[in-house]
Amino acid sequence: RMVRHGASALESFEELVDKVRSFQRRDQRKRLQWQEFCDRRSPLRTKGGEGIRDARLHTASFLCSFLEAVEASNLPDVSELMAPTSPAKLRDEVSAKISEDMPDEVRHPRAWNALHDALIANDTDAATRIIEAGDVLLLNQPSPTAGHTPLMLLAMGHCQECLVHRLLEQRGSASIAVRSQSRRTAADYAAAEESRLLPETIKLLRDLETACVERTAACRCPICGDALRKRPLLEFHWDRASRGEEKNLLLQRFFSQNVHRELLQAQYHQINNTKRIRKEISESMSVLEALEDILGEPFEALLEKLLGDQPTAILGMHLCGDLSFRAAELFQRLAAVRVVVLAPCCLPPKASASTPSELYASRDQEDQYQRWAQHLAGVLQGSPMAVRVTSRAVEEILSPKNIVICAVQLNGHAWLFERHLSGESVLIPK
Repeated sequence: RMVRHGASALESFEELVDKVRSFQRRDQRKRLQWQEFCDRRSPLRTKGGEGIRDARLHTASFLCSFLEAVEASNLPDVSELMAPTSPAKLRDEVSAKISEDMPDEVRHPRAWNALHDALIANDTDAATRIIEAGDVLLLNQPSPTAGHTPLMLLAMGHCQECLVHRLLEQRGSASIAVRSQSRRTAADYAAAEESRLLPETIKLLRDLETACVERTAACRCPICGDALRKRPLLEFHWDRASRGEEKNLLLQRFFSQNVHRELLQAQYHQINNTKRIRKEISESMSVLEALEDILGEPFEALLEKLLGDQPTAILGMHLCGDLSFRAAELFQRLAAVRVVVLAPCCLPPKASASTPSELYASRDQEDQYQRWAQHLAGVLQGSPMAVRVTSRAVEEILSPKNIVICAVQLNGHAWLFERHLSGESVLIPK
């Protein structure tokens, strides 16, 4: 389709649409001028009575008339829509309201509300009515999944820029330093290229965020800057346990050992405020207690009793640290264990007294892993009984930790298992 734009050469409809959209992308003022032009002159209307804003839905003649108005500097005056209060004055007024107490942001539960709906729909009239009502919860509430506050949605470019100032005037500044699920604040969204807010508005949001963080520094995490609760959930469960109200045995043992005190520090707030922290503690305690059983002498005695004289193979896939040592010890000490197959994982702690110093002679992780595997093979080779030890990298394992170590006792019928591991066909006699 070819149309004529003023006295210029023939232009396609797509070129006209691109020109209108490029004009809007320059800044918020120009976007508002396009919106006002549509509201006043477009025959196409939304259900709310506003003019249609999508350039592709208009006729070529309407787009031409807008571009001619641009050339003639005959666009609507949108100065009243931009900022009812000067940025400097608004910054001073909002900063004076910031309390040094616990930030309000931690008191606002996540939920989807009517203001989110209005902003997402770009319904300026509905959003204005809700903002003017002054409900502090609605003005600052983060959305359930993404954690977007109304101020963040405005900073992204939803509705008109003047609503940013109106929201801040109506105590919407309580969420000025809140971070979304992607760890961004309203000022971060405003600074993004796609938001198209005016530079003075972006600076206003950043200045208010900085002032809020500085005034409430005592109530924030020293690492990430998040606002802290006055009472972590972990402390609440600790109080319940101290009063004898905790019936779970795993949680009773956890709190009786006072290991929770370290987790109450501010830098661990993302742990001590986990919603299902009782579940997390019970799972962690069960795993740790099982690990203690495996690494302690009672486990070895119990295993020996259970096995009796039955020939047994120990299989350890990606055993971490001292667990590889423990598997080798069981192979050497228990007569019933004829075979051990190890795929070692991470190295034992460098500070551990049982860790050979040569493992950390190099800083290269691949070299450290090779030394670790060689050391384990040497430990198995030094077993008191006659053994055959093999160690090889299995390229088909989709992990850099792909070494498999096998140790087989050379007595009884263990030679059958050894030949099977090497890939030979084995005929087992009746």
